[in-house]
Amino acid sequence: MLTREQNWQKEEEQYETARISDPEEISKYYEELEKYTERMNCEAFDCKVIYAFTNELQYKRKSTVLRSEVLHLICRIDDTNYWFEVSIFGRTKAFSEEKKEWGEWGKNGNALNDVLEIIAHQKPNYLENYHVSFDFDERDIYPHICGTHLKVLGTVVELKTSAKGKLYDKTAYAVFDPQGFSGWELKMGIKDRLDYRKAFANFKELYLNFCEEQGIPPREFGVKKPVEVPKEEVKEPVKEEIQEEPQRMVNSMNAFTGMTEEAIDDDLPF
Repeated sequence: MLTREQNWQKEEEQYETARISDPEEISKYYEELEKYTERMNCEAFDCKVIYAFTNELQYKRKSTVLRSEVLHLICRIDDTNYWFEVSIFGRTKAFSEEKKEWGEWGKNGNALNDVLEIIAHQKPNYLENYHVSFDFDERDIYPHICGTHLKVLGTVVELKTSAKGKLYDKTAYAVFDPQGFSGWELKMGIKDRLDYRKAFANFKELYLNFCEEQGIPPREFGVKKPVEVPKEEVKEPVKEEIQEEPQRMVNSMNAFTGMTEEAIDDDLPF
């Protein structure tokens, strides 16, 4: 038999703490914005973070089951309605088959520490968060990371096939502050932007290798607004236009800060 309790009080869900808001956060799946899906050809974006969260990813490497923390940054390209996602791996722990339990978390990788240093210089309260639970996901939301400005350099590195047989681009990216400094350079007060130049040189090589493997001529670097780099790194423009099929964006990680897919421009005064 139903009984109505006259003096009932709502209990907080155990998995969800008090919500935090930030005026620069856009949730609800980035309402009225479009996902950027064009191939990135060794190009850079100026963008702003509009949504940020972490979750845990479980996977197997050889015979070891691992679990990693992953930071997801939804970045809106400046002066557009397009967004793309940057996923950055953090701490990892391994499952012990012998003890039947998870080990201790390791340390953050250089990629995550570098990005957090950039964010910390813009939003001191960026670590404030709250926890939410979905049917197939648990995540910590970081509203105050929203509003931070980044420069994201990226390039396609490989053409892969999904489980459903669809082709997609695997794209490497590296994250810098709006002036092109890495987090380490900000931390140490280094003013030469050497990390950006190294990343560009590496990404240029990755892009040219991809074009060679796929048998396609490379596009002009920064075709919409060329990335300014030292003269010895500038490639002569390629006049031939390449017709390419739209590719689905897929996130992963590389030696810099991760993987994603997009393309726009850069205006660093190098």
